[in-house]
Amino acid sequence: MQRISEVTIWKCLHDMVLALDYLHNKCENYGYTHNDIKPDNILVELPKGWKMEDGIPDEPVFRLTDFARMTREHPTESAQLTRFCGTPEYAPPFNERGALRPSGDIWALGGTLQTLALGVYPIQSHEAFSDSRRSQEKFVPHLIDKNAWKKSHWRHLIPTTFRPLSATKEELINDFDVHDSIVIEEFYPNRPWEHKPYSKRLDRWYQWMFEKDEKKRATAKILVRYCVPAIARKILVAREEERALECFERAKALRDEIVIKQQSRVAEV
Repeated sequence: MQRISEVTIWKCLHDMVLALDYLHNKCENYGYTHNDIKPDNILVELPKGWKMEDGIPDEPVFRLTDFARMTREHPTESAQLTRFCGTPEYAPPFNERGALRPSGDIWALGGTLQTLALGVYPIQSHEAFSDSRRSQEKFVPHLIDKNAWKKSHWRHLIPTTFRPLSATKEELINDFDVHDSIVIEEFYPNRPWEHKPYSKRLDRWYQWMFEKDEKKRATAKILVRYCVPAIARKILVAREEERALECFERAKALRDEIVIKQQSRVAEV
């Protein structure tokens, strides 16, 4: 799978924020919480009027789906008794899993963007989790026992975590716990994990969704007010930057090819 364009990441953010704002703030006379935001629950459609011969659009239409776990937001905290029941890899911090609130959807949207951008599950790696458990003299499955790691018990114990999208591949591996155990195989079939950094502009909004203090975390309402109006301009900037980078890489490849040919001619002489 090729790296997902930053333009596409921005468009996904735009569409999902609008969807969550509707659920949280505008649906009937009270808000709802989706409770299972993740890539598998986002449908992708071609833009209106787009033809298949035009290729793959970098600004498709993203639609939120699967409302089976959706709950109505209660007016008082005492009424919020339902525990988190969504996908563990996109769950909010442990201290928030005792009640279902819109802030959990925002955290999960951040995790979804991390998966799309980095091709990894937004969780602590099995390697780091194992080290932590062993330091406490607690049992943990062997790293190569993939069936054990797929069990619900272990999936719910592993915390979700922030990773900067603007970091380099080396920084993500050395400083932000990216290991093979969390790389999604469907993204990188039969080849090693790769990454090219995204912009710090995108990182700033994305990072706000991972604010550990629930009260300081971005809300759909705030994102609609301040982030969504600016996304069209950010998409234009991202598209031009990616075009410039593509031209630079083509020029570099051409230069390298010329150098190799010149060296071959010198060797023949």
